[in-house]
Amino acid sequence: MKFKVLLPDILWSCLPPLAGFLVALAGGIHYAPFPDCGDYLVLAETLRNTGQFDCPAAVPDGWRAPGVPMLLALFGSYLWLNLLSAWGITFLILRLANYFRLRYRRFVVFFLGGSAGFLACTAVPLSEIPFLFFFSLMLFLIARDRPAPAGLSLAAASCCRPAAMFFFIPATLFLLWQWRHALTRRRWLALLWFVLAANSLPLAWSWRNYLHYGHFEFSSHGGYYLLFYKAGSYLSVRDGRPFDQVRRELDAR
Repeated sequence: MKFKVLLPDILWSCLPPLAGFLVALAGGIHYAPFPDCGDYLVLAETLRNTGQFDCPAAVPDGWRAPGVPMLLALFGSYLWLNLLSAWGITFLILRLANYFRLRYRRFVVFFLGGSAGFLACTAVPLSEIPFLFFFSLMLFLIARDRPAPAGLSLAAASCCRPAAMFFFIPATLFLLWQWRHALTRRRWLALLWFVLAANSLPLAWSWRNYLHYGHFEFSSHGGYYLLFYKAGSYLSVRDGRPFDQVRRELDAR
């Protein structure tokens, strides 16, 4: 594919991350308003300094999904990670729209560039933007009939947002439907590679958690997380009490 053909989409894709950068400047580059922000940053810093994926917090964050902390440790700056991911999301969606010959496809640039949620997530160290990049890459690769790399992209997305690990089921059903008139041996093998690739990283991380913590689970964000953060936030708002006080009471139970 010639560079001249891609150049307009490359340039248009710069607008949403530019808007996200301006939002980050307005809010403060080191703005981390949510508990997850601090968890990601501490895990990334520990990983860079010691090579260990662990956190000395009450919540067992040493066995949460590893994607975002590892990316932060690699990039060194959550803002660079999010800006590049935002550019990638926009570019991949534009290429997908071009592949399906959709009209007014560049509307997505203004939609993302004007989306308060998208820009807010770009400006803080959260998992949403890296997750959307890998998920968009997975959709693009499926559309281009590259099931094995698509599975790896879905595995990477799952490492950012664990709920994505279950998406391999509808994706597999979609591929079966798409290939229903030509389910050759090669197609069945490609489908198998997709399923294996999509589950490779979650299974590997679950095995690591079993070896280190005795739990064959992909992420620590189960019932304890819901109690510690979600229920704590709700009770804090409902009762008008400080969030930290409510969390300590829940933790003591």
